[in-house]
Amino acid sequence: MKKIFILYNSLNHILFFLSIMFLLVYNVSGKDLFLQTTIFIGIIILLRYILVKSNRGFLIVFVCASLFVFINVKFLAYNELSSSLFISMALLFSQLGLAFYVIKGKYSDVILMFYLYLASFYLLLQYVKGVHPSDIIIWSENIVNFIVLSLTIAVYLSRYLKKKKIIIHPAMIGLIVGFWSTGRSGIIATLLLLFIVMIYKYSTKQKYIMMLFFGCILLFFTQPVIKKLVSLGNNIATRGGTREGLSNNIRIEIWRDYLNSIDIKSFLFGFNTNNQHIFYGFRDLHNSFLDGHYQFGIFMVLIYLLLIVACVKLILSKEYYPVLLLIIFLLRGTTDTVIFTGRFDFIFMAILLYYFIFYREMKVQRDLQLKNLQSQ
Repeated sequence: MKKIFILYNSLNHILFFLSIMFLLVYNVSGKDLFLQTTIFIGIIILLRYILVKSNRGFLIVFVCASLFVFINVKFLAYNELSSSLFISMALLFSQLGLAFYVIKGKYSDVILMFYLYLASFYLLLQYVKGVHPSDIIIWSENIVNFIVLSLTIAVYLSRYLKKKKIIIHPAMIGLIVGFWSTGRSGIIATLLLLFIVMIYKYSTKQKYIMMLFFGCILLFFTQPVIKKLVSLGNNIATRGGTREGLSNNIRIEIWRDYLNSIDIKSFLFGFNTNNQHIFYGFRDLHNSFLDGHYQFGIFMVLIYLLLIVACVKLILSKEYYPVLLLIIFLLRGTTDTVIFTGRFDFIFMAILLYYFIFYREMKVQRDLQLKNLQSQ
């Protein structure tokens, strides 16, 4: 009986391990079988937490059911079905299952760390062989640095939730991969991550960290500072002269064309994913937030608002560290279609679950641990 109980509790560990493995293999091979497998496993994890382990399963069921109803209303609005939209919905459900495990799984940080090491070792081998980053992943070299950045952020978030000490080397690995893959946004994101981790590692006042961090972001989007950054780091900004600079980025025109194309129907339901929409000559929006709205319309806008609420509430509760991790993750999604697509969405979902479902429960546990330490 005891062995059966241990096996039952170990099942989620095995499922999470396999799901991340198939997700990584899919990004390298592009074969749908691996994507379908990771979706299937993630949904199994989600069902196990809803039906067995969670005392607030009704809320999760309500959100999932709302998305399902919204998708069907969208089909009625456009008068045709979309298999790709169903797959995107299933991906979000599976990522929600992984988010549950990141928070509640005993070994989530260990598994994520293992895959960070494994992915880094694989990339090192490709580097030694002289393989270009764009030839490793089926989409582009930008996905290479995003995958490693996501694994790194997931490691730090999982360790934070488990109250483990901050370590430096995952951020260093992410930075090395960011420079090797030459993606501008990846380099900036990994630099910010290393900066935050080092400051927290060496115990600087949190409120000053937040002020400095947000100040850097605001400065980054001002024209004078952008020009200075371009002149000082021209190789990063232009990929050694092979791309345009930050201030003349074609992405801005794509985003402007998308926003100009939105009417009331598309604002509410997103665009018809069965049709091929071109924005400023491109099908790829190069922006995760716009792509999320493109597929899920007002439903995804509500998710964005929930993320803002969670961040504000966590800041007011003086939990700055997970907010900073989330902001770096989301900033990376502003220049590429990498979030809200099933690739490591469990990171932002874990933040939502942490605040809206598990915050009080975990706070009580932390207070009890503190009380026990003080009584000893």
